[in-house]
Amino acid sequence: ILMNKGIFNFRDELAEEVGRVFFNFLNDFRPNKIFSSKFEKDSNFIEQVNLMNQTFSSTIFINFEHIIQFSDELSDIIEEQYQRIELYISEALDEFINKNLGTKKIFLKKKNKKYWVGFYNLPFITSLSSHTSKFLNKLICISGIVTRISEPYPQLIYGSFICENYDCRFKIEYVEQFLEYKEPKICPKCHNINTWTLLFENSIFIHYQKIRIQEISNGISSSEIPLTFDLFLKEDLVDIVKPGDKCFFNGFLTAFPRRLKNF
Repeated sequence: ILMNKGIFNFRDELAEEVGRVFFNFLNDFRPNKIFSSKFEKDSNFIEQVNLMNQTFSSTIFINFEHIIQFSDELSDIIEEQYQRIELYISEALDEFINKNLGTKKIFLKKKNKKYWVGFYNLPFITSLSSHTSKFLNKLICISGIVTRISEPYPQLIYGSFICENYDCRFKIEYVEQFLEYKEPKICPKCHNINTWTLLFENSIFIHYQKIRIQEISNGISSSEIPLTFDLFLKEDLVDIVKPGDKCFFNGFLTAFPRRLKNF
């Protein structure tokens, strides 16, 4: 655990190595013409980043087959431990953007801007009924029909806090939030408990949208009730689907607290 000016970070050595290899992928990868479709354009991630800057996007979309071509080991770790390494590949994208945009970075230079990596063309597509706890935290592709959508809303993902003790005023920055609001438990300087104020200007918020998808009814008997999943879409994926759409969704499966409100 590293502590630097109120920033507490647990560093995962394996995930950091994945981030370094992913940066090398962004920097060095050239698709193998033998395995690529003749209709597929060459992957130029610098062009994609420039387009992100022009269109105010925060997500780069990557063909997962290119990850497999670059490194079987990298693709296996991304698939098997996606939730664990997601932050680190986002940091690698941040480093790649800083290296290649330089003074041209306008929108992407915005303070507290968060970047995301979206994968498509995963090797397997599965139905809702096939998912069990063994798929938790893994990168998967599922198919379903959208039945409900919520209004988009801002979601805190990294919160910065200041101790409310006026003799202390210790700051802790970028505390990760996951589906529910969490403050630090104790101030490491004055040892006060639960006395924190959120610093909005130093925190990171993103756009979220909750949707519900239902199992596509092919092969389901009339006596069976189709399964449903609740999904959370973020940033560039918000407001692009509507009820009735049949879609493929790439992401990770996770359990969330029961006290979270339903639709």
